[in-house]
Amino acid sequence: MESKESLLEFSSIDSHSKTIFSFTNDAQTQVGRAWHAHADINSPVVLLFEAALLRCRSEINFFCRIYMQQMVFSGYTLIRTLMEMEPNTVFLKKVHASFALESRINNAFFRCFENDSFDDSGLTQIFDPTARAVARLQDYMRMKLVDPEDALSLDNVSYNPCFHSFCANKSEEIMAMFAWDMGYHSTEERDMFMEAFLKASKWVWLLHRLANATNPPMQIIRVGRGQEVDPMYLEPVVVPPGGTCQSCSVASIPKVEFMIMPGFIAPNKIFRCRVYQHYMCK
Repeated sequence: MESKESLLEFSSIDSHSKTIFSFTNDAQTQVGRAWHAHADINSPVVLLFEAALLRCRSEINFFCRIYMQQMVFSGYTLIRTLMEMEPNTVFLKKVHASFALESRINNAFFRCFENDSFDDSGLTQIFDPTARAVARLQDYMRMKLVDPEDALSLDNVSYNPCFHSFCANKSEEIMAMFAWDMGYHSTEERDMFMEAFLKASKWVWLLHRLANATNPPMQIIRVGRGQEVDPMYLEPVVVPPGGTCQSCSVASIPKVEFMIMPGFIAPNKIFRCRVYQHYMCK
């Protein structure tokens, strides 16, 4: 959950950034170019991104909890089913198997994040890097207060075709990852599941817009099994006690078991990638 300081900071940053969009389109471009020319760790875009990342993690975590709840409602043995997702992993605690689901969900949500189009096409939609940065910030400002259901409604003034396409693609990707037969016993269960999915989708989409609102764009960090845990770039969610794995040297550098959520490199700031650290060889 976000702290009160983070929420207040987010509010104050939003108030500051709104002033940029009170000008005409030409003025917006001029102000935006001047702004992005001096982007650094104190840049409003980077601060917005940091606050949005906290919110994004929170919404994805909530969606994962709703997903697991629906698995139980559908008759699955939760821990066993989750552990089967990472059959080569020994978890420090059984409840840590939930990180396996979060990892898969994040892999789907953030696939193609490095593309401006945020899809498999990989198309560059705006050639001028400064114009692209300003346009992506405008995308964020237009969407941040919109209910995701309104953004998907063709009859609503807030309808966003890009977000609609994004949600459709991610929904298919997430459902295709698992062979589970997820059933809903009531409309309330279905609505709760879809609401959690749409909120998570919205904040991933907003995060992508902010990542491309700097010049150059922010870089996404992904890692795989066996990667050394560099504390500058990687953040283990759990640090197992040393010397527990008989197959690994006590002096060996900690390694990644699997990635949970990617990290990001912003202008003069690193948002670390969250990983599950290797505990024991199987």
